[in-house]
Amino acid sequence: MRTADWRAAARTHVSGQFDVPAASIARWPADLTTVVVDRVIRRVRERPSPAPDDSARNADRDDDGAVLANGLLLHTDIAISEQN
Repeated sequence: MRTADWRAAARTHVSGQFDVPAASIARWPADLTTVVVDRVIRRVRERPSPAPDDSARNADRDDDGAVLANGLLLHTDIAISEQN
């Protein structure tokens, strides 16, 4: 469940802002955040590479990459807000 919450926050976060998704994730304990992000990364790594003609699996893989990139932006914005 927390993994779905984190993925939703990563998808909806607006880079450069401390928005609702960032505020929500910022309240999580650091160890929970670590477990959830590690779970997402592990899931991406364990997913078999799709065949070039498997458009559905390629789309899933692209989505995972986008979520991880947006998650990086999410946590960067949280860290910046904590410095102020």
